[in-house]
Amino acid sequence: MRQLLTHANVFVWGLALIKQGQSVRFRPMLMLSTLMVLALLCRATAWAEVPLPPEETPVPVAAPIPNRAPEPVLDPDPIPAPLETPETDETDIPLPRLPGMRYLDVGQGFFSHSLETVSDNIDTFFGDDRIFVEESGTYARLSGSTLYGKKGELTFNGTVRMRLDLTNLSRLGRKVNLILASDDGSPDGSKISTRETFLNRIDSAKPVAALQIVLQEKRRWDVRLQPGIKMRVPLDPFIKLRMNRLQPLGEDWLLRLTMVPGWYESKGLEARTNLDFETTPSKRSLLRLSLGLLWSEGSKKNVQLQPSFSYSYILTPADVIATGAGVIFDTAPYLRDNSYFASIRYRRNLHQKWIFFEITPQIVFEREYGFRPDPSLILTLEMIFGAQYD
Repeated sequence: MRQLLTHANVFVWGLALIKQGQSVRFRPMLMLSTLMVLALLCRATAWAEVPLPPEETPVPVAAPIPNRAPEPVLDPDPIPAPLETPETDETDIPLPRLPGMRYLDVGQGFFSHSLETVSDNIDTFFGDDRIFVEESGTYARLSGSTLYGKKGELTFNGTVRMRLDLTNLSRLGRKVNLILASDDGSPDGSKISTRETFLNRIDSAKPVAALQIVLQEKRRWDVRLQPGIKMRVPLDPFIKLRMNRLQPLGEDWLLRLTMVPGWYESKGLEARTNLDFETTPSKRSLLRLSLGLLWSEGSKKNVQLQPSFSYSYILTPADVIATGAGVIFDTAPYLRDNSYFASIRYRRNLHQKWIFFEITPQIVFEREYGFRPDPSLILTLEMIFGAQYD
């Protein structure tokens, strides 16, 4: 209504200007007022074309009929409901990414992949030292082996390892385990037994008692401190720190880094480092590429390198076969190869996941013996008790 009064006033004012514009003096004003009148007429015509809204009339309500359900009223012209448009969420906007971070930035969902599961299952089946060290709780492993040499000589070896969960000490805030073993079986990362390592364990087998204090136990990091004593004359105290890191490399590879620096009263400082690159060619197989490094204070500047590989395949739930090979290098006074080794391990679960029998044919080539082949056969009977073998 206010707009109509405003336009009416302008219309009257325009007619007044037309009336006064008879003289030459007001001709420009006459033209301007004529244009204003024409514009108002066009606008009035447009208003006339706009249809008025129909008057709403109340719909009479039918009287209810006794004992009869009311009939539903159908809409003759239903209006379709508007389609819901997804609202844009600010969290859907991709976050910035740095170049070259593809293999380092892998989410936690990677660990649901079968790679880590297959790796743990195979190492558990073979009674690997990694499972003995990394898993907390009570654990016992009794192993007896016989080595049959190429000249028919027999060599026997037996190892005992026990780990007891000290619940009372664990209540102080850290998990603490007591480890009792017949030797200091440091994990070498190769997962392959050579003649040199086998005989050295027989000659230097000394009982060991140690505490294992879990400093950090997470999915990717595992840190454990192990002070202990070798039962020999004189006593040989030692302390080791074991750090294990899991790092996925994309979705198909897993890097397992293990560092074990330590100090022994008898031989001083020592440092072991193992790099394991693991992948699963299939759901029943595991390929592991390993690089072991060993440095000890007594070897001066020499760092021993041990690259190797192993391929394990699950034949049945009770049978697993693994093959592997490797070489041992010295780096001082210069880089040279000392020995080569290869082996095939067949392991069978004899009874209820805790009695195992293993056959390992192997061959070793050592520089000390002119790299002449030295084949042998190892038969092992093992009993393992623990949460992984229930």
